[in-house]
Amino acid sequence: FVTEDTTSEQDRIEDAAALWHTRLEAGTADLDAFNAWRDEDPRHSVAFSRVLATADAIDDLRGFDFSDDPDLRTGAGTRRMFMRAGAAAAVVAVGAGVWAVSQRRASASTKIGERRLVQLPNRISVELNTDTRVEWKSVQGFVRLWLLRGEVAVSVPKGQKPCVLETPAATAEITGDVNARLRASALDLTVLRGACVVKESAKATPQRLETQQSFLAGAGAGTLRNITPQEVESASAWRTDTLEFMGQPLALAVEEYNRYLTQPIVIVDPDIGAIRIGGRFSSRDPEGFLQTVQSSFGVRVSTGPKGEILLTKSDRQR
Repeated sequence: FVTEDTTSEQDRIEDAAALWHTRLEAGTADLDAFNAWRDEDPRHSVAFSRVLATADAIDDLRGFDFSDDPDLRTGAGTRRMFMRAGAAAAVVAVGAGVWAVSQRRASASTKIGERRLVQLPNRISVELNTDTRVEWKSVQGFVRLWLLRGEVAVSVPKGQKPCVLETPAATAEITGDVNARLRASALDLTVLRGACVVKESAKATPQRLETQQSFLAGAGAGTLRNITPQEVESASAWRTDTLEFMGQPLALAVEEYNRYLTQPIVIVDPDIGAIRIGGRFSSRDPEGFLQTVQSSFGVRVSTGPKGEILLTKSDRQR
């Protein structure tokens, strides 16, 4: 029968299991010390296995607002509380091969102006655009990928299980090649090959996208549209260090360019922001873009006191 002493001991074990999980996720754990703790007592292995089973359920709660419930407000202590509560209630089949490292998320990121290609399990490739961060892990043979900021191109080979892309705006199940970009609180998806299924919330109706379709999720009702081959090429031009503009206002073109520049372009006179510009330019060097703006539209290009690039009206435009 259960005594107060045995209950207290079980609480301590569950606390330790939750703490080990937190350290492993953060990459600060001593793996030898963890393995020693886990193997020290069968109850340690059971408790940690329950924590692992609960962790994915906690991830599924992201995006819900618990701010009105003082017992469920977010924070490190709350996550640990959920882990313990879930672990205590979970019924888990525990095997000898439980390995904590497989439950940790791997991550990759790029700085401003950088581009990087990473290989995930199941031969899935992810290319990161400028100022981007992703995390991923394999769950029951499926790869879950979290886009935390920026833009990625995800490629899932034919015959492989779908890649589940998680963002604050929506979840997408990808079978093919997709370009995904976070725009503030929205997700902009373009299917380059194959298909993906997008779901904006747990209660939302899934939306299937095919090749040459795009979907903007998280901006109210999701918007699906068919796009031209030129728009598909434009969406993925960054993978060849290229920016392609098709008559966008100069203000939007400058906003796009500034994603790649440590010294930003600044439009000093707002009136010139309405100028329409088209063409292909290098994302690594704005010189060609600035020359076009200057020669074709008479915009004056100069350097500011902090190295920023200033665009102003020329004398003939005033």
